[in-house]
Order: sequence, then structure tokens, then C-alpha cells
Amino acid sequence: MSSSSLVSYESMVHALSGSCGSCSAMAITLPLDTVRTRMILDPSKGQADTFKLMLRILQDEGLMSLFHGAHSTITCVAVSNFIYFYTFHGLKQILVGPNAKQSASKDLVFACLSGALNVFVTNPLWVVNSKLKMQGRGTADLQGRRDGSGGPLKIKFKGLLDGLIKMVQSDGCAALWNGLAASLMLVSNPAIKFTVYEYLKRQVLKRQLSSTSLSALPAFVLGVLASSVATVATYPLQVVQVKLRHGHGYSNLSPNANTAKLFIYMIRNFGIGSLYRGLDGKLVQSLIAAGFMFLSYEKISALIFALFGLRKAIKSA
Repeated sequence: MSSSSLVSYESMVHALSGSCGSCSAMAITLPLDTVRTRMILDPSKGQADTFKLMLRILQDEGLMSLFHGAHSTITCVAVSNFIYFYTFHGLKQILVGPNAKQSASKDLVFACLSGALNVFVTNPLWVVNSKLKMQGRGTADLQGRRDGSGGPLKIKFKGLLDGLIKMVQSDGCAALWNGLAASLMLVSNPAIKFTVYEYLKRQVLKRQLSSTSLSALPAFVLGVLASSVATVATYPLQVVQVKLRHGHGYSNLSPNANTAKLFIYMIRNFGIGSLYRGLDGKLVQSLIAAGFMFLSYEKISALIFALFGLRKAIKSA
């Protein structure tokens, strides 16, 4: 088997493993993500505690409301993580090679490049998904061109593809990249998470000389630790990103306000605490999701490599 085909094959295994692991993690934690999104976008719910709001939604709207937009969200997660993991491991294979000594600095560079590519490709999907998750909740209808009476024309989405088409027709292609600047800055989140995880993983594997993959408990714990660092460091950007993708809804702020202007507006009018709204739920969601994602990723990739009789191309130094 040639080197180039080996690189492509193993990158594909990592991408499929990362995508499957991320989807399973999101399926488990989707209710927390739904509640956090509604806290950020719906001012009437913004001051509520995450878990109190979850109980209120359960009582008022039923269990399935917490899984509203599940199909589109998991589709976005699958596509995003496939691109991210494939690019990350492909770059490591092409630019470093399977036997080269690895380092946190190299991982950080590859993670940033992978994250940037992922953002450019999948931002339109996440913009539409944000609107789908809130559709019918009072704040999510696409405010397109004006109708005959001069009022805003509300447009319903039937799914991701339908949403992409209708957004282009109503607001133009540029609308699909709303929040791009914040999303690019948020490349730091998976970059920090994956870099911390890879560093900790190498330290653990140094003490497991007979193994090139983590067992279940260490993979889960390292995923939790890496995610906690990344989430706390980047959460204000996540809040701004959600508002930019969906539409911030502030009548006295330009609808085309950029990331910096929205940051300043929120701090001046609502205090710095507004940038951490829903952090408690996000931390719980991120820690559980990251733990399951890295656990699933390690186990799925190890299984596939074992089935095909190939060792992992990227062996931690």
C-alpha cells in the first residue's frame, strides 16, 4: 500500500471515528444544548437557571421540545467533525509523518488550520440550524423581505437544505456566513480542546508502553479535562456567535453589527455576566459530550484499525 493511500485511508478512519463519536455525544446532551440556545436568544428566559428552565420547558412543552431540531443538529455535528478530524490527521500525516516526534505546538497549528477550514465550509449549515432549533419558539422565523403590508416576511424552514435555499433567496448568500468572524475566533475552542487532549494523551501513553490507544476511563477523563479548559476560555465568543448566526434581536443595534460591536453593546447594556449566560449548562453539556466523544473516537478507531490489521498511523511519542 502506498504512502499516499495509507494517509488517505487512516485519515478517513479518524474522520469517521470522530464523526460517529461526536454524533453519539450530541445525541446524549442535546437537551442541554437546546436549553442553552433558548437562554441566549430568548430574553424572557435569559435569567433562569439552566436546569430550572429545562424543567419548565418539560412541564410546558413536553419532552420532545428538548430534542427540537435534533436531525439538523446531529447532521451539522457529523459533517463538521468529519471535516475537522480528517483535516487534522491528514495534515499530521502529510506535514509531519507517522514516525515524527509530536508536540503540543504542532497539534495546535494543525487544530487551528482544521478548525478554520471547518468553519468556512460548515458555517451555512450552523446558521440554518440555529434558526431551525428556535423555529416556532417566537424568535426564529427568518426575517426576509417585507410583505405587502410592510411587515417582516416570516419564512419557515423544512430542513437544512430548504433553509439554505430560502436564506439565499431572501437575504443573499452572505447571510449564510453570519457570525463568521466569531466562528473563526472560536476555532480556538476545538484547537485548545484537541491540543490539551493530545498532550494529556501522550503523557498517559508514555506510561502504557504496550498500547497505542487509551482505555475507556482515561479517554473519558482526558476528554472532560480538555473540554473544561476550552469551554471556560471561549464561552463569551460562543454566546456572541449564537446571536450573530440567529440575529441578535436588539432594536437599537444595527442588524449587521459585527462581533466587536455586539460584545461592547452586551457588556454596556447587560453587564459582563450576559456573556456567560447558560455557562453552567454548557459546561455540563461540554464535559459529558467531550468525554463520550473522545471515548467513542478512541474505541471506534481502534476497532477499525484492528479489523483491518493496521496499526494507527499516528503513534503518540
